[in-house]
Amino acid sequence: MNNNEISPQRKRVDDLKNGLEQKERFDAFKKEIAKCSEIDLFIIIDQVGYMIWRIEHDIADNRIVYPEWDNNDKFVLQAEIELAVSETIRFGVQPFTECTMHPTEMYFKWYRWWKDYIEGMPQEEWNKIAKEIKKDIDYSHYRPQGEWNQNE
Repeated sequence: MNNNEISPQRKRVDDLKNGLEQKERFDAFKKEIAKCSEIDLFIIIDQVGYMIWRIEHDIADNRIVYPEWDNNDKFVLQAEIELAVSETIRFGVQPFTECTMHPTEMYFKWYRWWKDYIEGMPQEEWNKIAKEIKKDIDYSHYRPQGEWNQNE
């Protein structure tokens, strides 16, 4: 494969994201993430990323056998996480490099800012947020102090 050719795996993810496969599922997902607050979007990205990592880890260790992983589900989750990461543009993030779907350092700075905030939160505070997330209310007051890009 030369540098201009797209791998079959990349094509599959792009087809899912662009509604060429599982159109109803991805149309619904796009509508949902377009409404997400910043914390909602972070949580989706973090949880989907963890699911991908955990499944890959468990398959590699032969803890699980997951025949649909390399045939379908892996690409579905990859397409979902890329769509969610693309939505970070609403929060001032340039999520991907221009020519590839590789996340930028700017995106990782935003992600780490949220990750550090969430991981540093006392469990009682997280439990309170988790209850509110299930409701349709404004919980932007849980946003970390300052700005993720304040040292740009």
